[in-house]
This record gives sequence, C-alpha cells and structure tokens, in this order.
Amino acid sequence: MLVSSHVLCKVENLADAVGTWRSAGFEVQWGADPATSINALIWFESGPFIELINARGAQPAAAYRPHLPSGMIERFERWLAGPEGWCDLCLEAQGDILPHLDRLKRAGVDAFGPIVGSRTPPGGETINIQTCFPISATLPFFMGAYVPDARPPTVNHPNGATRISRIRLSIPADCDSAMATLIGSGDGCLEYTHGNYELRSITLNGLARSIAPDLLTGALISLP
Repeated sequence: MLVSSHVLCKVENLADAVGTWRSAGFEVQWGADPATSINALIWFESGPFIELINARGAQPAAAYRPHLPSGMIERFERWLAGPEGWCDLCLEAQGDILPHLDRLKRAGVDAFGPIVGSRTPPGGETINIQTCFPISATLPFFMGAYVPDARPPTVNHPNGATRISRIRLSIPADCDSAMATLIGSGDGCLEYTHGNYELRSITLNGLARSIAPDLLTGALISLP
C-alpha cells in the first residue's frame, strides 16, 4: 500500500518562506538551485516531511495542459487559488510506483502517470522522481520512492522538531472506498474525516512550544 510521503505548504514567495521557516527553527533544504527552484524541503529522520511549494511555479506548462486530465488541472488550480498554508498530501510507494499504479487501476482508482522528473539540490546529486495523479482531485496524489534516497541521514532542527506524528485530512464521503484502496489499513500517521478535500493540520513532535500559523506561511501545526 501507499504511505504518507509529505505535506505540501503553499507559499507565495519561496525565498521569503525559506527564511521564515528557518527563523522559526527549522532546517530547510532547497529543492534545486535557489534561483530557479519551485520547492524547498523540511526533512525529519523518519516519516513524512514538509514541502514548501511555489504553486505558480508548479503549474503545468501551457503546451501540456490540453493533454492532462481535468482532475489534475483542477488540483493545480486549487493550489494556485488557495491561501498560503497546507494545500495537499502526497503518498509514497516503498519502491517502484508501477506495480502500485497497476493495482490501483485494477481496483477502479484511475490515475494519470507516472510523470518522470528530476531535480538537483545545491551541492547534491540528481534525484529522480515518478509522480502519479488520481483522476479525482479529491484524493491525495502519489509518487515512487526518490532515487537515490534524498533523506538526510541526520536532521537537527534548532526548535527541537523530530517527526510528524499526525496528518489530518478531510475527503468527501464518496471517496472512502478509493482512499481505502490507496492506503489500506493506513500508516499510523494519517487520519481523515469527511468534508471538502483539505489538508487541515499536522502534529509535530519535539517542539518546545507551539508556533503560530502566521509565522509559518499559514501552516497549522499542533503539539502532541
């Protein structure tokens, strides 16, 4: 099955957001050259991580949009139109995405992909990525494992943060069956309720004190 990979936080200005999260005591790694990158990552030594995403920079190129399913376009436009803060959840396969994609399609969960991409962090080696998008925009999207593994061996956030222990998501009630197909019995971190598709909040272990959302580009983080 798929497990929680990372939570996406929309930001309007990525360079400013990197500075804001660093000032709040997080180690932040640029996804690629800071001059052109559309994302930055906040890792933990295990479990899900945080991706700061420039939603405008992440939009599919105009030439490709006519070839993409409407649900995928709807997802990217929702990122663009929404406020700063949590905007989506990505799940991850423990290895190659293709067997999972076949399994999901046989179970009636149609998805577009895999889309093959890569990025090169500053001073690091190129990381290859395979991403798939459910035809429904009211389900999390998913990816294969990073090749090579991109997670740093050690992470020491000055504010004490150690791991994401809870992700709170809401999905429409009619997506229950498809969601169960995606995650099976779950990964012990993700909990979901019914409502409009929305990533609501996360619980972050290790913080000495809570951090107000207005200090984290709108992201709501709870203490255990």
